[in-house]
Amino acid sequence: MKRALRLWLVALRILLIALVSSLLTAVAFILFSASGATLALYALGEITQGHIRSSAVTGRLVGPLEITGFVYDDGTTRVEVDHAQFDWTLPALLTHRLDVQNLRATNVRI
Repeated sequence: MKRALRLWLVALRILLIALVSSLLTAVAFILFSASGATLALYALGEITQGHIRSSAVTGRLVGPLEITGFVYDDGTTRVEVDHAQFDWTLPALLTHRLDVQNLRATNVRI
C-alpha cells in the first residue's frame, strides 16, 4: 500500500514538473520569438472579436516590434496605422500602463 502511494506521488511530481515546464516554454515562445508575437496578436484579434487586427508582425513581444496594417475598430472608434515600429516595456502592462520608449508610425488615421 505504501509503495503504491509512493509511486503515485512520484508520478504526480513528474506530471507537475512537466506541466510547469510546458507552461514556461509556451510563455518563452510567445514573448521571445517572432512567431510568438504573430500568434499573440492573432489571439488578441480573436479575443476582441476582430476589433484588433493586423496584416503582418515582425519582432518579439519583449521588443522591438513592427506591425504593418494595424486596425482597431470597436464600432465607435477606428484607428488605422499603416506601419508602426516601437520598443516598449511589456511588464508595465501588468500595472495597466503602456510604457513606450521609442515609437515610429506612418499614416495614422483616427
